Amino acid sequence: MTNVKFQDAHVVVRGTSRYNNDAYDTVSVFTTIITDEPLSEEYYVPSGNSLSNEAIAMIKKSGLEFRPYRESDLLAGTEDVVTEAKENRTEETEQDVARILLRSALVKCPLTLINQIGNSYVYELRYDYKIYRQSNGSYQFEIRLPFDGIALQNGSQVQLTVLTPKGATVNGVETKGLDENGNEIQEEITKLQNTNCMVTAFRYQLDPLFIINYTHNEPLYQG
Repeated sequence: MTNVKFQDAHVVVRGTSRYNNDAYDTVSVFTTIITDEPLSEEYYVPSGNSLSNEAIAMIKKSGLEFRPYRESDLLAGTEDVVTEAKENRTEETEQDVARILLRSALVKCPLTLINQIGNSYVYELRYDYKIYRQSNGSYQFEIRLPFDGIALQNGSQVQLTVLTPKGATVNGVETKGLDENGNEIQEEITKLQNTNCMVTAFRYQLDPLFIINYTHNEPLYQG
């Protein structure tokens, strides 16, 4: 498996809901990945559309995440979903339906090789998607680093910087990084005084999952 030497991800969350009658916010992910081997496979990444909170819950129940996947992994085993349904294999059908549902919100996108420096390969990737307000009024999304099919080695590092919308409050309890053993990674939350935006930053060295939860404090724009 290809190893990542360094991955630097920047996430900009735009407070689109303030201007579209609280329909959704927009997440833009920009990431640079440095690996020790070329990455030959294409990835499926969020397509700009998104999934409802209910669909996300179904996907998570099946052990999946709303994130980039390698093409070879995403639809593995789904070819016989109709047969499984006809044979009343409910659990297997649900698993495959979750994969197909996830695929419907993703689009094939190659990583862009921007340079080769010695034995290091530098790639870039950008994607966008929508997130919807939860029943408790907050917005939440997750991102896992490094991406599917890329492993961490000794000395590898990943870091994440998230800019949340103007006037939003980042929930310091729900916002967290989780390492491969489920231990919490400490985040750094900073308020930008001039723009009233919050920046949340993480840095870690083993396959972490990052969860960002925030709540808007500003009213909807009424013109």
